Amino acid sequence: MAEVPLFPLEVVVFPGMTVPIHVFEERYKRLVRFCLEQDAKHFVVVLVTHNAPIRDTPVGIAAMGALVDILSVQENGDGTFDLLVHGQERCQVEVQRREDVLESDGGHRPLFFVDDAAATIARDDPNQEQVAAWDALDTFRRYAATFFADGAVAQVEANLPDDPLYQASFVCANMRVPLASRQVLLEAGSGSRQGSVSGLPPVDEEALRFRWSALPLATEGLEGVGGRIRARPEDFRVEEVPAYLPQGSGSHLYLKVEKRNLTTRDLVVALMREGLRENEVGVAGLKDKSAVTVQWLSVPKRYEAETAALEALPGVTVLERSYHRNKLAVGHLRGNRFVVRIREVEDVGAAAARARAAFTALASRGAPNYFGPQRFGRFGNNAVDGLKVIVGEKVPGGHRLRRFFVSALQSLLFNALLADRIEAGLYQRVVTGDWARKHDTGGVFLVEDGQLESPRAARLEISATLPLYGRKVRLSEGEAGALEARVLERFGLGWSAFGSRRGDRRPSRVVLEDVDVLAEADALTVAFTLPKGSYATVVLRELMTVDVDAPLVAPEGATRREDDGTADEEDDEG
Repeated sequence: MAEVPLFPLEVVVFPGMTVPIHVFEERYKRLVRFCLEQDAKHFVVVLVTHNAPIRDTPVGIAAMGALVDILSVQENGDGTFDLLVHGQERCQVEVQRREDVLESDGGHRPLFFVDDAAATIARDDPNQEQVAAWDALDTFRRYAATFFADGAVAQVEANLPDDPLYQASFVCANMRVPLASRQVLLEAGSGSRQGSVSGLPPVDEEALRFRWSALPLATEGLEGVGGRIRARPEDFRVEEVPAYLPQGSGSHLYLKVEKRNLTTRDLVVALMREGLRENEVGVAGLKDKSAVTVQWLSVPKRYEAETAALEALPGVTVLERSYHRNKLAVGHLRGNRFVVRIREVEDVGAAAARARAAFTALASRGAPNYFGPQRFGRFGNNAVDGLKVIVGEKVPGGHRLRRFFVSALQSLLFNALLADRIEAGLYQRVVTGDWARKHDTGGVFLVEDGQLESPRAARLEISATLPLYGRKVRLSEGEAGALEARVLERFGLGWSAFGSRRGDRRPSRVVLEDVDVLAEADALTVAFTLPKGSYATVVLRELMTVDVDAPLVAPEGATRREDDGTADEEDDEG
């Protein structure tokens, strides 16, 4: 029996579906050359589950894929290939042979081969198939009119295949649903079942919840200090590093405020009770509740008397007053200084040594710029509600909270992409198509040659920026775009789903400043400064190797309103 090479990807290909593929690994370049030598230029694309040991063992690949024909192939100057392939038939996936291929890093990676045997597709009665197709297409037309751009229904009609089976594939290929749901549809036994839109499995909400276990460490292999934070509010101190200081004169009163066990919004609400509108209160960022924090606020000068309400709050002290010409706005800060006491460590001296080793590693590698658990709410499910907002479902709260939920979904996609890059060995590298940021100046540039620029990334001079999708931020080009597309595909999304957001790019790594470690009699104190928008909990997790501030397990019957979506640390709006 003939054999064909296997290409595991985070994509589900249906019969009749055309897909572009960028090929950059040596083993898959070998796959392309093998296919071009054959009379039938085809291979099998199969879904590989996320976090499986992909492409090194057959573990984690689906039982059924799609046999695809190569429509066109272009060899690029850097030795990579750009393919356009077309899905032909479903194919059973059972690995028969492996071939080890030498990669550019000196290691060998396997290329797998499977039997060239198309799966049997049990066809129903033609009349029953046609009725099922009509029902599915009618549902899909309403879906397209709701979630796609204007004119989508007309495009559906213009591109619809004649065969009911391939009409089902057309519907499946264009549904924005998670990969697991698409794979179920691919494996359905008949065209009529495959085309049943109402039979789609529900969205896997668990995949949209924040989990530390989904985010690999940058200091993998180093022993953590363990311990516990936030035993007392004063164990976690945060002080804002302002972008500028008030000049001493102007139309806005600036207040430097210390607060304990209160959110920044608690301060804003106290001022609103005195008659201020929410948009008249200026803050540069949001600070932790379970902490002692210091930050600046601004109000119009005419409300000076009303600010007495702040000092009436338990745990609030106004440390300084001044004046400035403009309102303090979100993002008007350079960063935050954190001083954190870690208690319940077994051996403080040894723990201090391990903390210094972790800081040394982060100084050379950079700290991963993940969004921390505060971004995702008390139960870690803000991104779940973000997806519901995207697809038009109702969620509790007003416009502000709905925007925050969508922002949490953007943040989850960012985290997933950064995790993928760490697992792929790209943490200290850039790839072609990346937009890289210079750490010294903040300048951003397009990476036209990943191999040429990667030594600068290894020296922590530059880092890739990753997308928070929106109107101004679309898929990148080249290898960077291929990595981004896999993450979107995994969650059944496209960048256009975030058209209500402006979009932004966020550095994948940050540089720690002013690091200090102090061993005390019964605790370990660590201190460091982060740029604005970065999370101390991410750095602490690298030091401690414990799930810092992990989301709670929601009690039976808990409502979304119990999880108010408030970010505890300073957040940037994407």
